[in-house]
Amino acid sequence: MLQENPYFSRSRSSSQLTDSVRFDGNNSRAMPLNDAVSALNAGSTLQATAITPVRSFITSDSEPINNGLVPKISALPSGTQECSLADDRWKDLSRGIQQRLEAVDAFLTDVTTHRNIPGFLRHHPLALKIADSIPRSLSGLTPGIGRWSWLVSTDLYISGCGEAVVVDHNFSCPTGFERLAGLMTHSGMHSLMERWLNARTQFGWCGFEQHAERLRVAVLSTGAFNPEQSEHEFLASQLGAVLLRNRDIVVRPDGLYQTLNGSLERIDLLVRRIDDELLDPNCFRPDSLIGIPGLVRSCREGRVCVLNSPGTGIMNHRAIGALIPEMIRWYLREVPVLDSANTLVCSVDSDRDLVLTNLGDYCIRTVDPQHPTRPFFGSSATNAEKAELTARLLRNPQHYIARPLLENWSTSVDVCRPGYNLRVFAGTSERFEMLPAGIGRSCQPDGGATLAVSSDPTAFCVNLNSV
Repeated sequence: MLQENPYFSRSRSSSQLTDSVRFDGNNSRAMPLNDAVSALNAGSTLQATAITPVRSFITSDSEPINNGLVPKISALPSGTQECSLADDRWKDLSRGIQQRLEAVDAFLTDVTTHRNIPGFLRHHPLALKIADSIPRSLSGLTPGIGRWSWLVSTDLYISGCGEAVVVDHNFSCPTGFERLAGLMTHSGMHSLMERWLNARTQFGWCGFEQHAERLRVAVLSTGAFNPEQSEHEFLASQLGAVLLRNRDIVVRPDGLYQTLNGSLERIDLLVRRIDDELLDPNCFRPDSLIGIPGLVRSCREGRVCVLNSPGTGIMNHRAIGALIPEMIRWYLREVPVLDSANTLVCSVDSDRDLVLTNLGDYCIRTVDPQHPTRPFFGSSATNAEKAELTARLLRNPQHYIARPLLENWSTSVDVCRPGYNLRVFAGTSERFEMLPAGIGRSCQPDGGATLAVSSDPTAFCVNLNSV
């Protein structure tokens, strides 16, 4: 018997796509963001491509569960662990993440460079308003390497039954490289990380071939008091870059320069470790004390290549990230390879009512992971905590999203081993590349990781059987 899985939306076969997704050529043309938002605020009915949600089903019949994604853990020195995934399963993950990055590149070009809105976005008011908040100074900006997703991290929940579900991702400043390098040292794979990061820098040379021999790369950090400073130093050492703060950099009409002993050294590639909202006070938050005034303009004019490009931070919003499967259908005309966590946006009346009626079945998180609060898990909450959360949801529903707890979607808990959270790293420029290793961690009741990756004592290395 087939049973619906409320946690994720499983992709159908290609033959089923035509029954689920209908593309209307009359409505495929994009419309300006401002027009769409004005029409939405005025209560107008927007004609858009009709997309029927793809429903998810899993079988409850007895099936083999060791399909390659079930962790095979072996002990390593210093109490660490190692987990291997079957080669074909890792290839499935790689293909699915490549598909997601291609769709996100098309979306960001649409809403950021051209300030257009795809039809599917008109049905999601919060996502539409977030897209409309993109600063106008980003209009016309194109990534220096031709792609927005130079380096991206993706968090997945890998269940004991072999299901892989995308939970979160970071498109602006992914973290965890130093931690993974440490875990890979125990596996004899440390050089793999260095080679992969060096290759990512080589991909960033596009457009600077004329002076590649004297190419200067810098990593923009927030300073020594940042808890991720050690990772920033690690990235700089692996990329052969200098580690700088905003006070070390000046913007001139012809580009970006490092101040060095009274002289100026030009910067060609800037790997930024500061999120969008604090990156440039002339473009984003004017009260930023760690950004570089004029950086976005210099980037837009092609004077410097910033990785990842300004504007990618919008994808970190969970209300936007939840729409990546729709982006895949809209831009690529394909079925999503990877399943995505079912996300309810609390600013939508029907979603909020469903969550408030069944608080015990959901995890509540902030829509913007850059401004997190302690997640709420309904299954373990007291009546007082539920009452407090209800008040917060009613007061500021646009700040929260909800996801079903894992216990409410697994159909074979009695035979499934516990799952784990997996963080993998990938990027695109001239071609797609995915690091063949990731960070496994214990997960919370909704599949998300328990602690920050740099301080999680449960972290272990996940790699290919063939590596």
